[in-house]
Amino acid sequence: MSFTIYQDLVIKSDKNSVFRALSEPTYLEKWWSLKCSVMPQLGEEYNFNFTNEYDWYAEVKSCKTCEHVH
Repeated sequence: MSFTIYQDLVIKSDKNSVFRALSEPTYLEKWWSLKCSVMPQLGEEYNFNFTNEYDWYAEVKSCKTCEHVH
């Protein structure tokens, strides 16, 4: 089973700050998941923990610092 999350957001900030807020655990924990682990690097696995019932994992398929993370 596979899932995809698409979001369209309007954010007034520089792209480096936006990239960090959407890809680095320290920042993701401030606005999205309760806990998050790993850094945005190709082949790495993210763990997004929202609750004990919603503990998600995702693999980084593509990443270019300050440009995108998929």
